Amino acid sequence: MAGVVEAKIGTCWWCGNTADSREHRFKRTDIEREFGRGPYRDGRTLIKHGDDRRQTDVTGAKSKVFKFEKTICSRCNGHRSHLFDTAYTQFMDYLFDNEDIVLTVGEVDHRNIFGAPWESMRLDLARYFVKHICCRLANLADRRKAPIDARLIEFLNAGDYPICLGLAPLIDMSVAEFLRLMRLFEEQPGDYGSFLYLAGINGIDSPRPEPIEHPEGGMLVGWFGIYWRIAEDEYIPNQLAGPCVPPVITDWIFGTDNRLVFSRLACEIKSGNVDPKGGTLGDLLDEFGFDRSRSLIDAGEGPIRPEPSPLGIAGN
Repeated sequence: MAGVVEAKIGTCWWCGNTADSREHRFKRTDIEREFGRGPYRDGRTLIKHGDDRRQTDVTGAKSKVFKFEKTICSRCNGHRSHLFDTAYTQFMDYLFDNEDIVLTVGEVDHRNIFGAPWESMRLDLARYFVKHICCRLANLADRRKAPIDARLIEFLNAGDYPICLGLAPLIDMSVAEFLRLMRLFEEQPGDYGSFLYLAGINGIDSPRPEPIEHPEGGMLVGWFGIYWRIAEDEYIPNQLAGPCVPPVITDWIFGTDNRLVFSRLACEIKSGNVDPKGGTLGDLLDEFGFDRSRSLIDAGEGPIRPEPSPLGIAGN
């Protein structure tokens, strides 16, 4: 069995020094790209849905809602991980600057994003996700034991990619179709913003305060995301190894049937058969058969893992 680091709130899980920094659950660049710089008021207030499905207003990208507890020090969260953050930001900017191409082709090429140093930068990209995962696990420490596989930290320290880690990139076409539909209701580009989602941590559960074995979870920024899984003695290939990355095409958040609802309503609006100003988005969705029970957000329960969509990247 690999060694583990027992995370504690107030202690940096990476270096062991005092944790004086709070890592963003979503990078501030993602929040501001999708929703603007804020403050989010007067109809622009962001809404957080918690595990209990209650809504919480969010007024700015620096809100504590967007941050983990103090589980990492400012040096590790700044200087030591600067290259990871840079690779991630460059990767995400490319995706959303080239949305039409990516959502048509269904894959991304590290060489188009990073150029000549793509081999080192795709590892730094993976290290960004590892830092995020470690912060998520450490954030559990005030509620239950939160061991972090030491191979993850070795990877951050320029070691080999950990064979225990699976990183599956996702393109959620149900979210993509939802965002395309929302844009048809906007008076100004960006009025409705976008979509940010953190899935709960799942795995082999044990009685509290024992840790969750083989934890797994996911995140989405807009229609792109990562689903991660940690196994103990199982080899999981690095799915970001490249040069070409074929994401899992999924309808994880809203479901395939609702993806079709979004697509049909958008087609009716574009054809002039439906006036988007003639009713609210919610009312029109209900008319077209939107099923909240199939939505991971509204239903309160959902599949642990995202499954490939039967429609693929372009089916409707």
